[in-house]
Amino acid sequence: MKYAVSRRAMFAGAAFTLLGAVVTGRAQTPPKVAAITLPPQPPMAGETLAQVLVPDNKPVGRPKPDQDVRLLPGGESAATKLFDRLTAGAKDVTPKNFAGVVRRLRDGTTITYRFPDAHGGAPAILLKAAGVPFHRIEFPPGMSADGGGD
Repeated sequence: MKYAVSRRAMFAGAAFTLLGAVVTGRAQTPPKVAAITLPPQPPMAGETLAQVLVPDNKPVGRPKPDQDVRLLPGGESAATKLFDRLTAGAKDVTPKNFAGVVRRLRDGTTITYRFPDAHGGAPAILLKAAGVPFHRIEFPPGMSADGGGD
C-alpha cells in the first residue's frame, strides 16, 4: 500500500535537492520515504497473529528506537480496530479497575489493549506471540502514514 507523503517530508526532500544543486552544481534525487506496512484488510478466516502483524516477513509500522515496539498511525480508532481484529472470538479476561481490555485467545495467547492516558500517552496493544518479533504496538496521536507528524 502506498500513502501520501507529508508536507514535512516533501519540504525536506525539496531542501535536500536544492542543497545538492548548490553544492554539486546539479540536482540530486531526494531520498525515498518508505511507506509504513499496515495490516491487510479485511481479516481472513484462520489467519494467525504473525500473518497479520508480520505480512511477507515485514513487521507492520515503524520501529521505535531501542525497543521491541512498533509505531502505527491512526490513533485510538486504528488501535481499537486492530485489537478487535486480533482478538476476534477471544475471551475477555480484563481485571477489575484495569485501564484497558485483556482478551485470551483459544491458544492461550493474551493480548492487552491499553487505553490512552490523560497525559497524552498513546493507546497500545501488548502481546507475545509466535512469529511476532515485537511485543508492543503504539498508535501515537498525530502520526501520519509516512511516519511523521501532520
